[in-house]
Amino acid sequence: MDNTARAYAVVPLDPDTAPAVDGAEEPEPIRVWRFEEAPPSLRALSSEGDEDWLALIPPHLVGSEIEWMESGTSFGLYRVSEYVPQQPPGYRVRIGRHA
Repeated sequence: MDNTARAYAVVPLDPDTAPAVDGAEEPEPIRVWRFEEAPPSLRALSSEGDEDWLALIPPHLVGSEIEWMESGTSFGLYRVSEYVPQQPPGYRVRIGRHA
């Protein structure tokens, strides 16, 4: 039996379709995919191999400490690298790998 966690947060990037709390607008969330399900343009940022997940971090969170995503945590148990994509501007991409 494979006990590997497969649950990842997948939330709309479009603010018009993102859920709101009590009618208030929500800031854009971090979006996380299994690496093989992430957009090809973002997957192309990494060529190291053994990638497991990819996170797209919106501009308002760039520079924030995102502890749950750091190397050595239960989610970031793997090595985590950060990249600056050309598109969308202002975003950051983090990729976790197990090697």
